Amino acid sequence: MLAGDHSGVLPLTEIAVQAVVAGDFWRVQKKSLLTLPDHLGNWVLELLLEQGRLAPPQLELFRNCATTVCIASGYAHGSGGDWLAALGKFRSLQELHLHHWAKLRPDRLAPLAPLAPCLQQLHLPRCSGLTEQALDHIGRLTAVTDLDISGTGISGSSGALALLTSLTSLNLSDTRLNGSDCHWLAKLVNLRSLGVAATSIGDPSLQDLTHLALTSLDLTWTRVTQAPSMPSLQCLTMASCDLESPQPCLTRLVLTNVEVADVHWLADASRLQHLDLSGTKISDSSSECLQQLHALEWLSLSHTAVTESLRQLDLSHSHFIGSLMPAPGWSGFPQLQVLKLALELTGPRLTVQIVESLRSLTLLQFLTLQKCWLSQ
Repeated sequence: MLAGDHSGVLPLTEIAVQAVVAGDFWRVQKKSLLTLPDHLGNWVLELLLEQGRLAPPQLELFRNCATTVCIASGYAHGSGGDWLAALGKFRSLQELHLHHWAKLRPDRLAPLAPLAPCLQQLHLPRCSGLTEQALDHIGRLTAVTDLDISGTGISGSSGALALLTSLTSLNLSDTRLNGSDCHWLAKLVNLRSLGVAATSIGDPSLQDLTHLALTSLDLTWTRVTQAPSMPSLQCLTMASCDLESPQPCLTRLVLTNVEVADVHWLADASRLQHLDLSGTKISDSSSECLQQLHALEWLSLSHTAVTESLRQLDLSHSHFIGSLMPAPGWSGFPQLQVLKLALELTGPRLTVQIVESLRSLTLLQFLTLQKCWLSQ
């Protein structure tokens, strides 16, 4: 290595952390571990958990230095009560992630009560053993701003979550939430992001939420057909819904697999930057409308019959070749930077003429060709 050339040299902090977790140093130097800065404590804890070298008694060694803990389901034997008892002794835990703890019972959350002043992010997705009684304990963690209880047995019918007035992000997707449970959501005035995908709510349920300043809303696989009237809404996901029309203020719209063929109403959504129309029934008749979306930067038309796009274009399994070649070719895509082509085995072949035409895409940086039959 040349003098002054530090390429390939690991940072000193990374060398030190790797040395700590390489052996059992961390087990015997308990005082040093307790005084680690939080970013280093989080790092060491994460590596040890990934290696499967921690049990609840060792987890307590990080109670003073770790602020983020993520424990996979494989760690939690039985109901995981011993792990949660150890976590309840942490002094400044801010983020807790317990994913897919299927046997986690509501009463096992009780030891987390001492974390109420500091815990800000609590993710319990797919903890399917949690029922409505879990809210008695979660509702006491009043500093939480980001809560994910998707895929649990919680419905929210008790309204206990209304106590978490600091919530800015809430994911209730794939829970037992129904329309009659939405009235208490209206009390979460600081909420900005809400996920209620795969629940039984419909259009009437959203009327209780129109006064909220939501910027992101996921309604995938719900009974909603009309985009809610929320001036602040920027990101709306209604995949597999029966959408009638969106709001003009949206910047992100996901309509994957929506039963829609005519999207001329999109012309009013002048702020759209991200649009996913994959799996819809739209065709070339929508091209003129899409060209009017001057703010659009990302567009997916995968599994459709449309030929137009902008900077990023996903044309997987779409019948675009017959329309593009030999004319007008790619002349209508001067800003295209990312292009993905994936053709059906029984579809048209990728000819030399089409490959040569790609030269006109002067800004193209990434090209993906999948299942593209090349002609001789």
